[in-house]
Amino acid sequence: MFRKLVRLVLISLMAMSVANASSDDGEKLFISKCSACHSLTKPQDKSNLVAPPIGNVVFHLKNDIKNEEDMKKHIVDFALNPTKEKALCPSIRKFGLMPSQKGEVTEEELEKIADWMLDNFNMTKQEHNKMERKSHKGNGNCSSGKCASKGNGNCSSGKCASKGNGNCSSGKCAS
Repeated sequence: MFRKLVRLVLISLMAMSVANASSDDGEKLFISKCSACHSLTKPQDKSNLVAPPIGNVVFHLKNDIKNEEDMKKHIVDFALNPTKEKALCPSIRKFGLMPSQKGEVTEEELEKIADWMLDNFNMTKQEHNKMERKSHKGNGNCSSGKCASKGNGNCSSGKCASKGNGNCSSGKCAS
């Protein structure tokens, strides 16, 4: 009985060790393969950004795709074969389309990166909107909860973020 318990504890510890190693691998891979463009934290000076911070990317993944396996598949697919149609972040208008990472990172590496990203970034809608007040730009339609007219973010409160004060309860940004 005691041996079975010891064996069970050892197996559990080994599984936790493998999971931690995988997470560590994902973080190390992200830093070496992705952080040249995607920052880990909200930068104080956004003028040098060339891509959205990774927290924002994960926010949009979790907001738009509900199944974690589908999120991982999307990360791998988008990194290797990016298209405007697959882009989930409105910041594509600011930064443009991410270049393909084919030849720079493998599918296996991207899967580890995806696991790490999804496990370590959980931005709330309020945090995202506060961070991105000036990044979301577009066409003025906010019926989806986002004001996109020369503006910046969310209008779920009934306020359009275009120039800071328009009403969007009708589904159109009225700045």
